[in-house]
Amino acid sequence: MASNLIDLSVAGDGAAFGRLVAPHLDVLRRVAYIHAPSADVDDVVQEALTRAWSHIGGLRGGTSLRAWLVSITANTARNRSRGAKRRRKWELVEASRARAEAPSAEDEAVPPGVAKDVLAAVEALPPGQQVVVAYRYFLDLSEAETAEVLGVPPGTVKSRLSRAMAVLRTELEGFHHG
Repeated sequence: MASNLIDLSVAGDGAAFGRLVAPHLDVLRRVAYIHAPSADVDDVVQEALTRAWSHIGGLRGGTSLRAWLVSITANTARNRSRGAKRRRKWELVEASRARAEAPSAEDEAVPPGVAKDVLAAVEALPPGQQVVVAYRYFLDLSEAETAEVLGVPPGTVKSRLSRAMAVLRTELEGFHHG
């Protein structure tokens, strides 16, 4: 049955491809979540299935369909996760540059070189904490605005910010302005 659906899929039958992959969707969602927990799992699976559809002709007779789909989904999720990390880092760097171009009194109080250490410490935070620190302090959004942008309750922003600031205080204890 599966080999017939594979043959039909290779021939361009989208309905056959849908029937072929349908039994594997739950597993593919779990794989996507494991490799990119902060991504939209359904988007990752959709992208992976689009890739699988475009490469169905490369599915070899001895290859397990499930293993092939899991591999494509895992690679897609890892790529999505890496892309998100690069975007977060870029956003932090850009926010830092924007502040450097128009320094405030607080910015001028930070000794040269310390900003780089602060940025590195923020980048080491878990993603949820990292983004609230970036939005709150690098983009100067209020807690309410940060909550709205992120689509989370204000209490979540407060708790993530509190935990992040505790970590940052510990990490940056050795730096004194003066």
